[in-house]
Amino acid sequence: MLNDNLLCIYGDCRDKGTWEWEYGGEPFIIDGIDEIMFRVHSVSYSPIPLEQPEEAKPFAPMVITGSIDDDGLGPVSWWAGAEQADEP
Repeated sequence: MLNDNLLCIYGDCRDKGTWEWEYGGEPFIIDGIDEIMFRVHSVSYSPIPLEQPEEAKPFAPMVITGSIDDDGLGPVSWWAGAEQADEP
């Protein structure tokens, strides 16, 4: 699920590209190595293919579809400062 506020800014974004999430006019960068928190919307399991063409993508036995467009979701680094601000 792609949100209108999430833009691919570099690379193959379905794999390990760099994304930009715009919120309140501020850009937040998501790169391919960020640890993220996300909400799972669905999990599906594909049937195992008996044969696969050489040029085909690697078989993905499980596909997880999710989103990061809610409070506390997205790269963990975005929320590190908010946790410190909440501490007495």
